[in-house]
Amino acid sequence: MKILAIDTSSDNCSVALDINNNYFESNVFEAKSHTQVLLPMINDLLDEANILMSEVDAIVLGIGPGSFIGMRIGASVAQGLAFAANVKIIPISSMEAVASDVMDNYNLNNLMLCQDARMSESYVGSYQRKKNGTIKLISSIKLVSLIELKNLIIDSEIDSFGIGFVDCPDIMQKFSFNFSETAHIGYPKAGILLKLNQKNNYIQSAVQPEELMLDYIRKEVAKKPKKCVT
Repeated sequence: MKILAIDTSSDNCSVALDINNNYFESNVFEAKSHTQVLLPMINDLLDEANILMSEVDAIVLGIGPGSFIGMRIGASVAQGLAFAANVKIIPISSMEAVASDVMDNYNLNNLMLCQDARMSESYVGSYQRKKNGTIKLISSIKLVSLIELKNLIIDSEIDSFGIGFVDCPDIMQKFSFNFSETAHIGYPKAGILLKLNQKNNYIQSAVQPEELMLDYIRKEVAKKPKKCVT
């Protein structure tokens, strides 16, 4: 199969192609550039793989949680391409992609993943590696305050990984591991989405473009920011 993957839920604009298990990938780590770079990145990758968009069998999309605007950009492009090519979209959690990346890089079997959600809040999800090597979300992703997050980290018996929180050093030092800007571990990547699709057969969950739903988690985006806890 030929599958295109897109994730724009973070500062990383990421696209990848799986052409019968031959992988092509491109990442641009630059905030607020997704609208300018996403479509050219996709076209360049299709040219590199020497295929047309009409030959793609499905589109994998990282559905968040993450940047509200970034997620909407990726969804709009994925839906437009899916409609034009008459293919379905395979929705996969962007946080699952990050969890998979972190657990592989640090050789972990259990992980509490904490992602800065801005507005003094955090997305939190706990993951576990199964015997077959795949990972599963133990409980649904939650949106918690920084005070709640601090208590969760202290009480947790498993390793934790923090993404963001640069303005909250008191919280950052409590994580087992922190996001590495240089290694780019902690960004959702389209290539990892493709591997998750292959491992977990997520293609069975494919939806029509008009049925796509993003994982916003936060219901409101217009809230007064709160100060970092100490």
